[in-house]
Amino acid sequence: MIVYPADDFLNFNIIDKMYSTFKQENDIVVASRFIKGGSMKGCPLIKSILVRIASSTLYFLSSIPVRDASNGFRLFSRRLLNTVTIESKVGFAYSLELLAKCNRLKLKIAEIPAQWEERSEGSSRFKIFKWLPQYLKWYFYGLSTTWLRRGSKDVK
Repeated sequence: MIVYPADDFLNFNIIDKMYSTFKQENDIVVASRFIKGGSMKGCPLIKSILVRIASSTLYFLSSIPVRDASNGFRLFSRRLLNTVTIESKVGFAYSLELLAKCNRLKLKIAEIPAQWEERSEGSSRFKIFKWLPQYLKWYFYGLSTTWLRRGSKDVK
């Protein structure tokens, strides 16, 4: 299953690359803004800081092997989706949740470069303060997999 943000007008051309990466036995393919070839342009300062801090700390402080933990553009395997229960109810928290659960299950995760630009028309429905508790739940879940040695028996 591919989740493609409706306001993304830059990345339709990487769907085939995501699929070929998925076919290499990956259970999640992350479209990453923070690896070579990726970019994030025009992002409001506070959002940029929060996204970069969350993603980089998860990368460096946990066993989650991607540099962009917060991008909602992802490909998920049926195996993963049939194994776990999605608990998140707001925003793109499900994306971080599935990433953390996939990592805890020791399933394969890959990332490919993607572009991101702030929208020029309309308004974003991103509600950071309303959604933050859900994002933090899965952020700490990801950290606990590494630091508290939580394993697959703890995944629901």
